[in-house]
Amino acid sequence: MIKQYALGFGIALAGAFIANAFGMPIPWMLGALIFTAICRILGVNNGAHKNYRKTGQLIVGVSIGLYFSPQVNEVLIDQSLYIIAGSVSTVFLSIAGAWFLYKFSHQNFTTAYFASTVGGASEMVVIADRKANANLPLIASAHSLRILIVVVSIPFIYQYLGIHGNLIDMGSNLPVKISITDIDWNFFLLFACAIVAGFLLQKIRFPNAWLVGTMLFTAVLTSHEIHISYVPVEVQRLGQILLGWALGSNYGPHFFKQAPKFIVAMFTVIIFYMLVMTLVAYLMSFPSQYELETLVLGLSPGGLAEIAVTAKDLKLGAPVVVAFQIVRLVAVLLLANPLFNFLNKFYESKHKNI
Repeated sequence: MIKQYALGFGIALAGAFIANAFGMPIPWMLGALIFTAICRILGVNNGAHKNYRKTGQLIVGVSIGLYFSPQVNEVLIDQSLYIIAGSVSTVFLSIAGAWFLYKFSHQNFTTAYFASTVGGASEMVVIADRKANANLPLIASAHSLRILIVVVSIPFIYQYLGIHGNLIDMGSNLPVKISITDIDWNFFLLFACAIVAGFLLQKIRFPNAWLVGTMLFTAVLTSHEIHISYVPVEVQRLGQILLGWALGSNYGPHFFKQAPKFIVAMFTVIIFYMLVMTLVAYLMSFPSQYELETLVLGLSPGGLAEIAVTAKDLKLGAPVVVAFQIVRLVAVLLLANPLFNFLNKFYESKHKNI
């Protein structure tokens, strides 16, 4: 196992450095992700342990929490209606995706529904496990594919269009950049307290506990202008490498061979999601105070941690993006199961009448 993880981290690290050398957007995460996924599909045993993803989430959570200054929080509260409306609309968009996947993937409705639900990837697998005839491997694969496509495509599109935020993030100075040589005991105190926060949220089974819990802890401190320490650039890059490595580990030699029609249909659904939510972001950018580029990220059907990293690195309102993603996650957890029960009864009655 030690050799596997050493090989896996070496591949992820090499991919990150190569991506950075070639000027790839979000190189430390995307380089690790792409190189890990390619090696996994080729049959290399370089997967990451689940705790490595938690460590990456911990680092990213603490880093992003430092952005929640009093000025940023004022904007979030003032514009909260848009965050709620945009996030909930994504949940109902998933119904259209479920219908398309059900019609064209030759899978049962349970599998199609939980595979197409945007947000809460691991939670959707857990909920689907309680249902009859759910194909769990396909559901997990669908969410992995969704996150991969969104996380890889958006940074490249933004780079091609020259989209990048300013050094001033929503009226608030960005967290101070420090090097690994500048850390002191306050750095370890900050992370020790953040680990406790993540552990507490994990105990109550809150989704993405190690990202949300650590982020909320540092956000509360920052909002009260309490600055214990900052996160060195090198540590932030390590967090991104761990996230990329963990995400790339979801792939294997048979990933694209297990159900070709399902994968093609799911790919179509993902592109549909991205186009519709970009349109919603465009319409929302007129009445709201948020920039279009920030709204596109906030409403994008990607993974919370990965999209948060993208927003932070591109300086595109990371707190706003995270707020959209967290509210959507909560909406998914509250509405996914009741909506499924309602829709499933409809499909069952429809089949009985045929």
